[in-house]
Amino acid sequence: MNSLYQLVTEAHAAIRPQVRVTPLDYSPLLTLMTECEIYLKCEHLQHTGSFKFRGAVNKIRLLNQDARQNGVITASTGNHGQALALAARSAGIPVTVFAPVSAAQVKLDAIRAYGAQIELVDGDALSAELEAAKQATLQGKPFISPYNDKYIIAGQGTAGIEMVEQQPDLDAVFVSVGGGGLMAGLQAQVLKL
Repeated sequence: MNSLYQLVTEAHAAIRPQVRVTPLDYSPLLTLMTECEIYLKCEHLQHTGSFKFRGAVNKIRLLNQDARQNGVITASTGNHGQALALAARSAGIPVTVFAPVSAAQVKLDAIRAYGAQIELVDGDALSAELEAAKQATLQGKPFISPYNDKYIIAGQGTAGIEMVEQQPDLDAVFVSVGGGGLMAGLQAQVLKL
């Protein structure tokens, strides 16, 4: 069984043709304010506007033939749904995204524009995730978690490899955390888990 570190390393090589290498830009203002050299990883320039595309492309490339034919199910309030829809569209795989009714309309429109079907769920993001997992089981389709899947995490962790390639002597990396997939992928790189 491969370690998460190995999965991130494999993902880095495998997804390269589809995933943009995003800049690691020096921030003069933050550097002045903190008296530290600050660099910002510009994942907003990634396809669909976030690091989520890295994980989605990695997961899609590893799906078996049944999943490719029958499609996949996920839950998202926006970024993961967009990323998975675009990655799956490129591979000709149908995607259904379960989203809470409170999700931003602009995000839902973007998910649809990338070709996914949306099912709205009353309640919050957790309600959408639980319903998506339930429907995936009932329909015999894979449920692709936005953050709790080792291949999603591995793909997202490729941002860490790029950071080290772009600035080898980083002392610290600060990451905002939602579900924790990006943080887990980056941590695997640092600790070689």
